[in-house]
Amino acid sequence: RIYFGLDIGGSLAKIVHFEPRRKSKASLRRLASFIRASSTYETGVRDVHLQLGALQGTLHFIRFETRRMGNFLELVRAERLQAEATTIYATGGGAHKFAADFESQLGVTLEKLDELACCVKGVTWLLANVPDELFEYREQHRERWPPAQGGGAPREGDGQGAAG
Repeated sequence: RIYFGLDIGGSLAKIVHFEPRRKSKASLRRLASFIRASSTYETGVRDVHLQLGALQGTLHFIRFETRRMGNFLELVRAERLQAEATTIYATGGGAHKFAADFESQLGVTLEKLDELACCVKGVTWLLANVPDELFEYREQHRERWPPAQGGGAPREGDGQGAAG
């Protein structure tokens, strides 16, 4: 099995991939080799500093601009990186927007999941399975909501809502 998760937001697409230490199939070895061969792929970046060793394997985190989704799909198809995948779990508006492209170009179904539920489950999993990590939350600033005197709606990315 290939273990992938996608969050396809309005500006960034994020991938998490679990690479088991033991890879029995050639297609899994090829995928792992491709991912580890570089930390950059055109506009994509593998955040090496975020890698986590867990469950006899490694979690890799990759991000790229959503507007490059066509390039990503072409790369996956050309390298046959989807060979073992039939379904990929995905969150975000892009999971709906690009579902037909994944199906037609890769033969892969995107199973759409709730983003917040996945985030909570992911953090819970990390806390339970990665004991040597430290997670910290820092509140940057506090604002009353709604503002006391007309300040309008929060802007995207100001910490008042989800930004993709």
